[in-house]
Amino acid sequence: SATWYATALILLSLTGNAAACAAGLVALGLGDPAAAFVGRKWGRTKLIHNRSLEGTAAFFVVASGFVFLAFLILHTEMPLMTKIIAALVAGLVGAIAELLSGSVDDNFSIPLFAGLATWVALALLA
Repeated sequence: SATWYATALILLSLTGNAAACAAGLVALGLGDPAAAFVGRKWGRTKLIHNRSLEGTAAFFVVASGFVFLAFLILHTEMPLMTKIIAALVAGLVGAIAELLSGSVDDNFSIPLFAGLATWVALALLA
């Protein structure tokens, strides 16, 4: 799984956007474990691929919050509203990627899609 994670981060680095790379890294590194923990402990509402609504919501909240925090610390030049919107996009797309990743390793899909979505959001907000 570390190979898939590294592959996704290498692909994200090709965008040349440090914020997109940070979003992908944080989404998998913090959002995915939060989803697993909450989903196993409190997950009652099953969605697909044995994922729960509670775990997916935890992913969104944790990933969005920590991506926003990363942007606050690492990207001081970025406008506040841009940080908020891009963090919410990263959290949402990362949660959807985690939810839908069946046969694809989510260590690849989560950082790649969360990062690419962040890259697009930042380009549109610029």
